[in-house]
Amino acid sequence: MAPMHRCSVEFVGPGCLPYDLLRSPAPGDNVTAVGFGRQSSRFPLTSSSPNAIELRVLENSFCQQAYYSSRSFPVIDHRTFCAGGRPDQGTCEGDSGGPLHMYDAALDRHVVVGLVKGGGGCGVADLPSVNTRLVPFLPWIETVIKQRNKVQQ
Repeated sequence: MAPMHRCSVEFVGPGCLPYDLLRSPAPGDNVTAVGFGRQSSRFPLTSSSPNAIELRVLENSFCQQAYYSSRSFPVIDHRTFCAGGRPDQGTCEGDSGGPLHMYDAALDRHVVVGLVKGGGGCGVADLPSVNTRLVPFLPWIETVIKQRNKVQQ
């Protein structure tokens, strides 16, 4: 991740899922990405401790146009959302699969709303990160959890 703050181990734990289907991240929302990725494109090593950065959710149409202009064509649809847009701030190589969470005031807690999928580089303002939106996959996640709980009983 490009410039961010370090996470404390005391904050690591199970994540809450976004059961309010309308509260999937919307353009303008702030989400926090957490990962062990590189700190910049000039720094080749990944981090040994997690880092976090706050990113703004962008319109998917903006993201589609940005990647079309770059001649890179990641899938951007209802199962994804883009976040970033600030120079030198964003996800980087090694952050893929890491969570993106946002504060849910109704629950008074942070909720995992996505997973880092990829992007155009480390904190490239014109190429925000493309992330997997969790809401479309909740039925599958619930099925897997229920099956796993049955096996463990």
